[in-house]
Amino acid sequence: MTQACVLIDYQNLHHHLKHQIEDGSPADICTELLAAIRDHLSGNRITIGRAYADFSGLDDHTRHVKRSLYLHGIEPVYVPATMHRNTSDLQLAVDAIEIRETRPEIETFILLTGDRDYVPVVQALVSAGKRVVCVGFREHLAPYVLRHTGNGEFIDAASLLPDNTIQPQAPVGEPVQTATFSEAVEIESEEAFEALEITLRFFGQYYDLYLTPLLRRISDELPADSDPKALVAELEEAGAV
Repeated sequence: MTQACVLIDYQNLHHHLKHQIEDGSPADICTELLAAIRDHLSGNRITIGRAYADFSGLDDHTRHVKRSLYLHGIEPVYVPATMHRNTSDLQLAVDAIEIRETRPEIETFILLTGDRDYVPVVQALVSAGKRVVCVGFREHLAPYVLRHTGNGEFIDAASLLPDNTIQPQAPVGEPVQTATFSEAVEIESEEAFEALEITLRFFGQYYDLYLTPLLRRISDELPADSDPKALVAELEEAGAV
């Protein structure tokens, strides 16, 4: 029996479930997920379990949440939220890497979240030869996570819950918004093609990409007389970005 570690972004999971369920509390749903995960991964002995959140700011009664987690062998880890964002995902990522380095006997990492992607964490663990099982809601996860934790290594959280536990996000009668893209055309300049190659090489693994670091990287990689903004604009016109 292999040893496993369960890390839960409870802050994110709580807020995701809060807007998806009609009956019950996020804490109760979370414990249902944990019980189902244990059954699904019965060949693994969970030796480390942690749940990260600013528990003082959750709607559920703090004592009830912590008790539910304790009963499933999960240690609540208090991570204070700031005015701008919560940092539970950051602490989870730091702990995952620390456990990878200090507990080599841990072969399987189970990441449970609501709709937050952990692409860099998945990469870092997989590259070290660890098995990574992501448990989340399929429609909210980046394609990279689904692609690199396939073959049974991704578990759709909704499939672990009773039918009708999770409600559709869009109310009945309200259309779901979708993105539309222009038809792709040929990239004309070699330099623009090189800029696209740089984008994929340095940023292709990320779900979101900010323009400033991209422009800086293109500027560093291409000749000094290149115009990164113009190249990105050319790629946009071609439908490549």
